[in-house]
Amino acid sequence: MRCEIPEVGRCCFCFPLRLGLIVWGYLKLAASLVLLVVILMSFITNLQRQNYPHDILFLGSNIFYIGSLFADIVFHIIFAVGAHKKDPKKMELFLKFCIYTLVTYVLGLCYALYLTFSGYFFGFIFGLVIGTLFFSCIVIEIYIMILIRSEVVKLKRGSNFQFVNHSADANISVEIDVDNKTIY
Repeated sequence: MRCEIPEVGRCCFCFPLRLGLIVWGYLKLAASLVLLVVILMSFITNLQRQNYPHDILFLGSNIFYIGSLFADIVFHIIFAVGAHKKDPKKMELFLKFCIYTLVTYVLGLCYALYLTFSGYFFGFIFGLVIGTLFFSCIVIEIYIMILIRSEVVKLKRGSNFQFVNHSADANISVEIDVDNKTIY
């Protein structure tokens, strides 16, 4: 079964597509940098505590979060460079990273649903809040992927404008009498 992915011409219904994507990319890059600094500070603070037991799960999860945020920052820089230079290959690379991010959001939503139906009141409230956040991140990520794909298609076409003449599809029938050389 095949479906057609919509192409949009504006970001958030008001900005031009490329400008909106650049603004979004820089805002997301700044948010990722702030989150990386906060997680690093929390990680270092927890490591410096003398009476805090450090287990493999704590170290592994923090290293995973820090690595994911570092990859997010690198790919947002690649996206910003690709958007400024109008390079569709770099933007397609970022689009593939968006698919990875979407998969992690879906896994997070599954975990939040597990917490919601775990049977504990705190788990229900926490799972509901986290599930709502993951669901909104999934919707935003899908919208951003559609925007990036629209920009990549536009850049691959090589033109910013495309006009379609629908009146050229009209059928014109002409009868030519070959013997008399007259046109009816």
